Amino acid sequence: MIISRGRGYIFVHIPKTGGTAMALALEDRAKADVIMIGDTPKALKRRGKVKGVKTAGRLWKHSTLADVEGLITRAEMSDLFTFTLLRNPWDRMVSYYHWLKTQTFDHPAVTLAHSKGFSGFLNAPLTKDTFRANPYARYMTDGVGVTHADLYIRLEYLADDLAPLATHLGFLPVLPIANQSQRPRDWRGFYTDFDTEHTKFYHRLHVVWTTKYRYKVMRGEMRERIREIIIQTCQELGVHIETGVLSTDHVHMFISVPPQIALSKVMMRIKGRSSYKIQREFPELRKRYWGQRFWARGFFSTTSGNVTDAVILQYLELHSKREPTGVSR
Repeated sequence: MIISRGRGYIFVHIPKTGGTAMALALEDRAKADVIMIGDTPKALKRRGKVKGVKTAGRLWKHSTLADVEGLITRAEMSDLFTFTLLRNPWDRMVSYYHWLKTQTFDHPAVTLAHSKGFSGFLNAPLTKDTFRANPYARYMTDGVGVTHADLYIRLEYLADDLAPLATHLGFLPVLPIANQSQRPRDWRGFYTDFDTEHTKFYHRLHVVWTTKYRYKVMRGEMRERIREIIIQTCQELGVHIETGVLSTDHVHMFISVPPQIALSKVMMRIKGRSSYKIQREFPELRKRYWGQRFWARGFFSTTSGNVTDAVILQYLELHSKREPTGVSR
């Protein structure tokens, strides 16, 4: 993880996504105030910046936003440009396996990789449980379940996806090749037909998001139209809605998401399309949403399980607080 208040960004390093290369590129242009948490040469030299800091979780290169609370605040997470790298999950699994085979430290995953071929490792309960418990969104979520993600950069579309980051930084990061495993680049040859059929497990997630300023505007015809747009968008993406509730100021859905689709992409499509269409079809909204954004920034997400009303209400309360100016966030 890298935190730069001077350049106004937080880089979250999700394992096996090319994060070391990004860290090296950012460190090459790092200012004196930058906090680097990792094992790169510059990060090791700057360990003193975080010495003695009390945080909510472990401080290491793969810390989640929830982990680093205490070092940075939730308000900073919201204000700073927060981004990360994503990778095709099938390729990521192959990379993870081959990286583990080169390691010697004491860990169940290392032992498993050394004792099994790729198929055996892939289908082992330990591997499946690990990836189910650690979806991409978990790394971008703070301690109360709010996701902070201004940009997801897909490793396979690096040149295109780096553009918003370059605009924010004022320069284009040049990523070196780092930690490349010794294996064929085409991941498809590692999967048997059995593997393909048995690893298409779905991630079941609760997602909640609110209208901007939490205005209670989703009523009657507008609410039904929003429902139609969400259902249509989910169908196009192959996302199954288990249950869902549209309240006047927020949406809560329990959904199944195919593993090859990032939750961020699902939410970007749902929120972007519905915001655009609703504001065109209901022009009276322009008086309230002059900034052309119908939904509040971010969303709450958590993996499957029973989410209590208290947890949902805690998230919603974050979007009810008013600034000193009297404008709701």
